[in-house]
Amino acid sequence: MEAVESFVATDSNDSLCITTFGKSRNKPGHCWGPDVRSYYLLHYIVSGKGVFQTYGADGKTYKLEAGQGFLIEPAYVTRYESSQDEPWSYIWVGFSGSKAPDIIRGLYMNQDAPIFTCSEQQGAHLVDCVEKMLAHRDGSFTSIFRQLEYFYSFIATLTESSKNPAPV
Repeated sequence: MEAVESFVATDSNDSLCITTFGKSRNKPGHCWGPDVRSYYLLHYIVSGKGVFQTYGADGKTYKLEAGQGFLIEPAYVTRYESSQDEPWSYIWVGFSGSKAPDIIRGLYMNQDAPIFTCSEQQGAHLVDCVEKMLAHRDGSFTSIFRQLEYFYSFIATLTESSKNPAPV
């Protein structure tokens, strides 16, 4: 993996906790999993291609490329791998708390329908949100609220894209 920036938020409450966020440019064939997360995690592919897999009785494999993204829900076994020929770069946001399931329901996503597609403009906004979150990671009270501001903007953009879900 190259050029990875990530941050694990330290602020936590019962309703919403931004667990992690960051960006990564992967080497060819780099993979994560199969494994389980303890929080909701959204990835958006900025460039390149890769594969996302879900496991279980209805396990599926999705071939994805720039402009698409995927959801990982807590307690589900998943795996993802960067293409050998066109390795992907992506951003991610992870979150938990009592409001987290409501946020995911509002996006009309779940582990049975984990793929989303964004327009170029929406994708650029998602990247901008994560870049701004990364710029506000000093742990100050102000930065925590800025991270929440950009997190909600990220989610709002995804709600706009979910009005036209991509075929799977």
